[in-house]
Amino acid sequence: MVKTYSTPMDVAENSQIIVCCVTDPRQAKEVVQGNCSVAGRDGDCLSGKGYIEMTGIDPETSKDICEIISSKGGRYLEAQVQGSRQEAEQGDLVVLTAGDKELFMDCQSCFKAMGKTAFFLGDVGYATKTNLILNLIKKPVPQLPRKASKLYYSRIFVIEAAWY
Repeated sequence: MVKTYSTPMDVAENSQIIVCCVTDPRQAKEVVQGNCSVAGRDGDCLSGKGYIEMTGIDPETSKDICEIISSKGGRYLEAQVQGSRQEAEQGDLVVLTAGDKELFMDCQSCFKAMGKTAFFLGDVGYATKTNLILNLIKKPVPQLPRKASKLYYSRIFVIEAAWY
Protein backbone atom coordinates (compact mmCIF):
# COMPACT_ATOMS: atom_id res chain seq x y z
CA MET A 1 0.00 0.00 0.00
CA VAL A 2 1.29 3.45 -0.92
CA LYS A 3 0.94 6.20 1.64
CA THR A 4 0.41 9.78 0.53
CA TYR A 5 1.22 12.95 2.44
CA SER A 6 -0.07 16.50 2.19
CA THR A 7 3.18 18.46 2.34
CA PRO A 8 6.87 18.02 1.55
CA MET A 9 7.53 18.28 5.31
CA ASP A 10 5.21 15.33 5.94
CA VAL A 11 7.08 13.31 3.32
CA ALA A 12 10.43 14.15 4.94
CA GLU A 13 9.20 13.23 8.42
CA ASN A 14 8.03 9.81 7.19
CA SER A 15 10.84 8.88 4.78
CA GLN A 16 14.51 7.97 4.87
CA ILE A 17 15.08 8.95 1.23
CA ILE A 18 13.14 11.77 -0.41
CA VAL A 19 13.00 12.07 -4.21
CA CYS A 20 11.94 15.39 -5.73
CA CYS A 21 10.95 15.80 -9.38
CA VAL A 22 8.95 18.93 -10.15
CA THR A 23 8.63 21.13 -13.24
CA ASP A 24 11.31 23.80 -12.77
CA PRO A 25 14.14 25.13 -10.56
CA ARG A 26 11.88 27.60 -8.75
CA GLN A 27 9.55 24.82 -7.64
CA ALA A 28 12.51 22.61 -6.67
CA LYS A 29 13.72 25.34 -4.29
CA GLU A 30 10.18 25.84 -2.98
CA VAL A 31 10.00 22.15 -2.00
CA VAL A 32 13.19 22.61 0.03
CA GLN A 33 12.70 26.03 1.59
CA GLY A 34 9.08 27.06 1.09
CA ASN A 35 6.12 26.83 3.43
CA CYS A 36 5.93 23.27 4.87
CA SER A 37 9.16 22.36 3.05
CA VAL A 38 11.27 19.24 3.50
CA ALA A 39 13.76 21.32 5.48
CA GLY A 40 11.06 21.80 8.10
CA ARG A 41 11.45 23.91 11.19
CA ASP A 42 13.85 21.79 13.24
CA GLY A 43 17.59 22.25 12.99
CA ASP A 44 18.38 18.64 12.17
CA CYS A 45 15.06 17.43 10.71
CA LEU A 46 16.86 15.73 7.80
CA SER A 47 19.59 14.17 9.94
CA GLY A 48 20.84 11.05 8.17
CA LYS A 49 18.14 11.23 5.50
CA GLY A 50 18.80 11.29 1.78
CA TYR A 51 17.43 13.87 -0.66
CA ILE A 52 17.56 13.20 -4.39
CA GLU A 53 16.79 16.09 -6.75
CA MET A 54 15.62 14.80 -10.13
CA THR A 55 14.18 18.07 -11.44
CA GLY A 56 15.93 19.48 -14.51
CA ILE A 57 17.82 22.29 -12.77
CA ASP A 58 20.94 24.39 -13.24
CA PRO A 59 24.13 23.76 -11.23
CA GLU A 60 23.73 26.87 -9.05
CA THR A 61 20.22 25.86 -7.96
CA SER A 62 21.50 22.36 -7.23
CA LYS A 63 24.31 23.76 -5.08
CA ASP A 64 21.84 25.99 -3.22
CA ILE A 65 19.55 23.03 -2.52
CA CYS A 66 22.55 20.95 -1.43
CA GLU A 67 23.56 23.63 1.10
CA ILE A 68 20.07 23.70 2.59
CA ILE A 69 19.80 19.91 2.82
CA SER A 70 23.32 19.60 4.28
CA SER A 71 22.67 22.33 6.86
CA LYS A 72 19.76 20.24 8.14
CA GLY A 73 21.93 17.12 8.45
CA GLY A 74 20.81 15.48 5.21
CA ARG A 75 22.68 13.85 2.34
CA TYR A 76 22.18 15.27 -1.17
CA LEU A 77 22.34 13.77 -4.65
CA GLU A 78 21.43 15.47 -7.91
CA ALA A 79 20.11 12.94 -10.44
CA GLN A 80 19.51 14.11 -13.99
CA VAL A 81 17.78 11.86 -16.49
CA GLN A 82 18.83 11.50 -20.13
CA GLY A 83 16.46 9.94 -22.62
CA SER A 84 13.29 10.28 -24.61
CA ARG A 85 9.76 9.22 -23.77
CA GLN A 86 10.27 6.09 -25.89
CA GLU A 87 13.49 5.27 -24.02
CA ALA A 88 11.63 5.74 -20.72
CA GLU A 89 8.92 3.32 -21.81
CA GLN A 90 11.59 0.79 -22.78
CA GLY A 91 13.55 1.26 -19.54
CA ASP A 92 16.54 2.67 -21.42
CA LEU A 93 17.06 5.95 -19.57
CA VAL A 94 20.48 7.02 -18.32
CA VAL A 95 20.73 8.66 -14.88
CA LEU A 96 23.57 11.13 -14.28
CA THR A 97 24.26 11.76 -10.59
CA ALA A 98 26.58 13.85 -8.43
CA GLY A 99 26.86 14.59 -4.74
CA ASP A 100 26.79 12.03 -1.94
CA LYS A 101 28.32 8.81 -3.27
CA GLU A 102 26.96 6.69 -0.42
CA LEU A 103 23.43 7.87 -1.26
CA PHE A 104 24.11 7.00 -4.91
CA MET A 105 25.09 3.47 -3.86
CA ASP A 106 22.04 3.17 -1.58
CA CYS A 107 19.73 4.00 -4.50
CA GLN A 108 21.14 1.67 -7.16
CA SER A 109 18.01 -0.49 -7.27
CA CYS A 110 15.86 2.60 -7.89
CA PHE A 111 18.12 3.87 -10.66
CA LYS A 112 18.19 0.44 -12.29
CA ALA A 113 14.38 0.37 -12.22
CA MET A 114 14.33 3.67 -14.13
CA GLY A 115 16.92 2.97 -16.76
CA LYS A 116 19.71 0.94 -18.16
CA THR A 117 22.51 2.63 -16.26
CA ALA A 118 23.40 5.29 -13.70
CA PHE A 119 26.66 7.20 -13.49
CA PHE A 120 28.19 8.93 -10.48
CA LEU A 121 30.09 12.01 -11.74
CA GLY A 122 31.51 13.50 -8.54
CA ASP A 123 30.77 16.78 -6.78
CA VAL A 124 27.40 18.54 -6.84
CA GLY A 125 27.00 20.44 -10.09
CA TYR A 126 28.72 17.93 -12.38
CA ALA A 127 25.55 15.99 -13.23
CA THR A 128 23.56 19.15 -13.95
CA LYS A 129 26.36 20.58 -16.12
CA THR A 130 26.79 17.31 -17.99
CA ASN A 131 23.03 17.03 -18.52
CA LEU A 132 22.89 20.58 -19.87
CA ILE A 133 25.75 20.00 -22.29
CA LEU A 134 24.34 16.68 -23.51
CA ASN A 135 20.94 18.29 -24.07
CA LEU A 136 22.52 21.13 -26.00
CA ILE A 137 24.68 18.86 -28.14
CA LYS A 138 21.52 17.09 -29.27
CA LYS A 139 20.11 20.40 -30.60
CA PRO A 140 21.12 22.04 -33.89
CA VAL A 141 23.79 24.74 -33.39
CA PRO A 142 21.44 27.70 -34.17
CA GLN A 143 19.29 26.65 -31.18
CA LEU A 144 22.17 26.68 -28.69
CA PRO A 145 22.02 30.36 -27.63
CA ARG A 146 18.20 30.41 -27.23
CA LYS A 147 18.21 27.13 -25.28
CA ALA A 148 21.11 28.34 -23.14
CA SER A 149 19.24 31.48 -22.11
CA LYS A 150 16.32 29.39 -20.93
CA LEU A 151 18.65 27.34 -18.74
CA TYR A 152 20.22 30.36 -17.01
CA TYR A 153 23.57 30.26 -18.77
CA SER A 154 25.30 32.90 -20.79
CA ARG A 155 25.50 32.13 -24.48
CA ILE A 156 29.28 32.29 -24.49
CA PHE A 157 29.66 29.78 -21.66
CA VAL A 158 27.43 27.20 -23.33
CA ILE A 159 29.09 27.49 -26.72
CA GLU A 160 32.54 27.23 -25.12
CA ALA A 161 31.48 24.29 -22.94
CA ALA A 162 30.04 22.44 -25.92
CA TRP A 163 33.33 22.75 -27.79
CA TYR A 164 35.75 21.82 -24.98
